[in-house]
Amino acid sequence: MPATVCDPDEVNTLRSYLSAGLITADIPAAARWERQLVQAPARVLSITQEGQRTLRRHKHRAMWAVGH
Repeated sequence: MPATVCDPDEVNTLRSYLSAGLITADIPAAARWERQLVQAPARVLSITQEGQRTLRRHKHRAMWAVGH
């Protein structure tokens, strides 16, 4: 950690994880550019203790969590 996430769909998932208290992260708001929403990359700073417990309960891990 930290890990950078560029995919807009994954960034949206990170918003849910942040809201649930599973991670700490810097997630910029999406910005409008030529009639489209553009999502800047997010940066996952750490996985909380609750996030660690959740990862242990699930076999599938997000790419940004590999190695932790």
